[in-house]
Amino acid sequence: MQTVTAADTISSTITPVSVNIRVGVPTNFQVMLPDLVSTGYAFSYFVTALDQYGLVAPGYNGKVHFTSSDPQAVLHADTILKGMGSFIATLNTGGTQSLTATDTANPSITGSDSKSVAKVTLPPTFSPSPIVTFNTPQSIRLADATAGASIYYTKDGSIPTTSSALYTGPIAVSASTTINAVAVASGYQQSQLAAAVYTMVAANPSFSPAPVTSFTSAQSVTLGDITPGVSIYYTKDGSNPTASSTVYTGPIAVNTTTVIKAIALGTGVESSTVATATYYILAAAPSFAPGSYGTYSSPVSVKLADTSSGASIYYTTDGSTPTTASTLYTAAFTVNTTTTIKAIAAGNGFGVGPVASATYTFVAAAPSFTPGAYATFSSPVSLKLTDVSPGVSIYYTRDGSTPTASSTLYTGPIALNGTTTLKAIAVGNGYGASVVTSATYTFVAATPTFSPTPGTYTAPVSVKLSGASPGVPIYYTTDGSTPTTSSTLYTGVFPVSATTTIKAIASGNGYGTSGVASGTYTISK
Repeated sequence: MQTVTAADTISSTITPVSVNIRVGVPTNFQVMLPDLVSTGYAFSYFVTALDQYGLVAPGYNGKVHFTSSDPQAVLHADTILKGMGSFIATLNTGGTQSLTATDTANPSITGSDSKSVAKVTLPPTFSPSPIVTFNTPQSIRLADATAGASIYYTKDGSIPTTSSALYTGPIAVSASTTINAVAVASGYQQSQLAAAVYTMVAANPSFSPAPVTSFTSAQSVTLGDITPGVSIYYTKDGSNPTASSTVYTGPIAVNTTTVIKAIALGTGVESSTVATATYYILAAAPSFAPGSYGTYSSPVSVKLADTSSGASIYYTTDGSTPTTASTLYTAAFTVNTTTTIKAIAAGNGFGVGPVASATYTFVAAAPSFTPGAYATFSSPVSLKLTDVSPGVSIYYTRDGSTPTASSTLYTGPIALNGTTTLKAIAVGNGYGASVVTSATYTFVAATPTFSPTPGTYTAPVSVKLSGASPGVPIYYTTDGSTPTTSSTLYTGVFPVSATTTIKAIASGNGYGTSGVASGTYTISK
């Protein structure tokens, strides 16, 4: 027993009052079940610890064990009760059933309550569960845990009765649908209403080909959807589509970089989210005309072109990779030295295409000789060398060796005064070395002439031999034999006093042997 005293702390004239309080000891539990308990349905109940005075014992703190007269009851596990608490139980056997709470440490602390348990059919269940949205038709199965129960359902949102459709097999759902169902079993009350809302949302449209890379040519894009019966609406300007957008009826032509957005929806099927596909169409690689399929020996006018309509072409001539900041192609341009041209096309809805490259290799034309070595010569020749490749230099040799850029540089006509093999190349000014031009100029001495003219004379004559080929020695005989370079060398006028046949040749100083000149001088006295 405890004493509690109340006293006024200001006025001493007020007499204090004391009260003796007995502290109760927990002696039993009060268990309170709801008035309506049905089989198979969970319910809440309360347990309160009371003392010997029938008052709440808030200081109670013990473990409680639950039991029931229903062998199929589903009860709360043993738990700590702090004075009072609420718990959940399910009774599955009809008739009067009790539920008891007992202190596990002191079984004398106990309490129970009894109620008449109504036999009610359990509500139907749905499979698959309508906890998510669907984008393809579903086959809905109904079931009930009460043995022998029949299930009645509606699909229009109305409350089903035993006059509604009897469930006999899976229910096909291809649009958003609310299924309401009840179950009835013999000896049981009708179940509570079970409802399932199946929301059908169209799947996102698909794109073919998939926009997983860039393309170098126009594409024909096909849209599809796995949700049957829906319509697809799309835009090509990047805006979000609605049911007022273009309806998809067939492949979409995509010629330039394009963003396609699409949705799918239909009767009883909610709109999908927006599906987006960006098709990057790259410009085609530029082409070159003429192509760099050979070598050139004179300037070339190069034209660039591209099959991507309206695309601009950018190029470089130093072998570097072009960008849209490089030179813009506007017209044909001249290339007159070995050059690597690289070009791209871009713009007008086209991404930057692949780099096209062409190397124009310039090789100097072979030099030409004037006059040509088409005959033999008997007098000096002034030889001119020329080349059609502009600005190149010509190098030559006169000893038959192959010329290089270290050989004699041609600066003007070359004097030839004897048999010579001349070889020449052209090179420089961006041109590679030409092939070697070779020509052998063959010099043959002119046939000697006689003075005076051979014939009949009445007195001795002085004969003079002459040759038109400068510096070429003359050899002769006076006995009618054919002269050679071992015969008498003509050095000056010689006398003829008797009938004599003179034969003469010219040879030497780079000239081949001339033909034989023959003359007979008849001296008649």
